[in-house]
Amino acid sequence: MSPFSILGCRMDSWKPSQKDQKQYPHFDAPLSLRELGRIANNPDRVARNPFFPFLRYYDAYRPFRLTGRDVKSREIRFGARRDAAIFSRYRHDLSQRYERLISKIGISECVLAYRHIPAKPGSSSGRCNIHHAFDAFDRIENFDECCAIVLDISKYFESIDHARLENIWCRLLGVASLPPDHLAVFKAITQYSVVDYRKAYEALGYFGIKSSGIPGYLVTRKNMPKQLCSMQDFKKKICGKAGGYQNLIEKNKSNFGIPQGAPLSDLLANAYLIDFDVEMKRYANTQGGFYMRYSDDILFIVPGGAIQGEDIMRHVRTRISAYGDQLNIKETKCFIEKFKWATDGMEHRHVYPTDKRSNGLSFLGFRFDGKRVYLRDQTLSNFQRNIARAVKREVYGLVKRFPGKNLAFLKNQLNSDKIIEKFGRVREFEPKGDKRDWTFWTYVKRAHKVFGIKSKIYGQVSEYRNDIRKRAELSLLEAFVKFNEN
Repeated sequence: MSPFSILGCRMDSWKPSQKDQKQYPHFDAPLSLRELGRIANNPDRVARNPFFPFLRYYDAYRPFRLTGRDVKSREIRFGARRDAAIFSRYRHDLSQRYERLISKIGISECVLAYRHIPAKPGSSSGRCNIHHAFDAFDRIENFDECCAIVLDISKYFESIDHARLENIWCRLLGVASLPPDHLAVFKAITQYSVVDYRKAYEALGYFGIKSSGIPGYLVTRKNMPKQLCSMQDFKKKICGKAGGYQNLIEKNKSNFGIPQGAPLSDLLANAYLIDFDVEMKRYANTQGGFYMRYSDDILFIVPGGAIQGEDIMRHVRTRISAYGDQLNIKETKCFIEKFKWATDGMEHRHVYPTDKRSNGLSFLGFRFDGKRVYLRDQTLSNFQRNIARAVKREVYGLVKRFPGKNLAFLKNQLNSDKIIEKFGRVREFEPKGDKRDWTFWTYVKRAHKVFGIKSKIYGQVSEYRNDIRKRAELSLLEAFVKFNEN
C-alpha cells in the first residue's frame, strides 16, 4: 500500500483566534471571530467564496553594513480578512494530514520549516531555528571527518507546479479529485491575483500629491479605514469597470507559483516536496549522512570531504528538476564546508565555491566554525536595519509631537531602551506559537543558552545597545534641524 493512499477522516472544526481577526486595511469589512469561523468551516460557503485579490507591497532595503551593494526587494502579499481565515482553516486541516503522513513515511525529522515540532514528547512548547541549528552542528561533531553541503532552491514559491501541487493535495485528502471547497481554495492560491497597494491607495484617494507638493499619504494611518472601499468602488476603481479607471488587478496566468505570505502557502511549500524529501533522505542514508530542509534551504551532512560533497551537489541539482520544470538550485547560494577533528579541536575548511571565502557553515541564522557558534552576519544586519528604521520613525514622531520645544527637552523625552525592546523583534527567524513575542534580545539570550560554551553570540552584540542610543541621538538631531528649517 502506498504511503500516500491514506484516507483521513474530516478533521476537527477550526476555531479562529484573535490573530485571525486581521486589522490591516483591505477590500473587505472586519468580521467577528464567530463570523470567520462560520464562513471558513462551511464547505458550501467556501466553494462559492469570491476571493479578493491580494494586496502587494515591496520591502526594499540595502544590507546594513554593505555600502555600495544593490538595494534588495522582497515582495509581500496579504489577503483579505475573510480569505485569510479560509486559508488558515484549510491549512489547519491539511497540516494535520501532512503531519500524520510524514510521520508514517519517516521524514518528520527532515522537514523543519513552518511546523510546530514539540520541544519534548507531549510538550506544548515548540522547537525553533535555534534547536534545528544546534542539531545540525551537533551532528557535524559526531563525525571524525565530514562535509556540510548547503543548497538553495531558486524562487521556490514562484516555481511550484500547479498540476503537481493538486496531485499532492489529493494525496493528503485521500481522494482522486478535489472536492468543491478544496478546489476553490486551490484555485484561489494558484490562479491568484494581486493589486499593488500604492496603486490601490491612489485610485481610492488615500495617496497622492499633498499640499506641500510632494507625494504622500493623504490620510493618517489611524484614519485609514479597515475596509478600503465599497464593492461599488472596488468594481469601478480597482477592477476598472467604469470610464476613466484602469484595471489594477494582475492575475497569475502561468501554471506555476503560489503567493508567499498567504496563511496556507507555507504548508503547501512543505507538502509539495514530500517525494523529494523521501528521495533525499534515502540518498543521504546511502552516504552514511543526514538530510534536512528548511523551506527552500537544503542541508546535507555526510562523512568524507570535497569529493563526496561535490558528488552530492551534482546529484541534487540533477534530481530537483524531476519535481517541477521550474525548480532549480541557485548557484550563488551553494556551499561546501569541510570539518575534521584535530588535536586542538574541530577544524573547518571552506571547499566550494573556490572563488569565495567562508568562515564557517551558515545555517538558519547561525554560523559554526567547528569550535564556536555565532549569529550570522546577515542576522545582525537585518536587526540593525530594523532598528535604524524604528529609531527614525520614533524620533520624527517625537519632534512632531512637541513642536517648538528645544533639543534638550526632546533628548529628555527620548527613551532609547524602549525603542530597543519594542522594535527588536526577530523578523527573519521569528518562531511560531508561544514565541511570537520574542524580541531580538530574547532570541540572543535563548540562543546563547542553547549553544552553551560554544556560543560567542554575547560578544557580537555587547555594544549594540550603546550603538542604538548613539544612533537615536544623531537621528533626533537630524529630525530637529529638518523640522526647524521648515
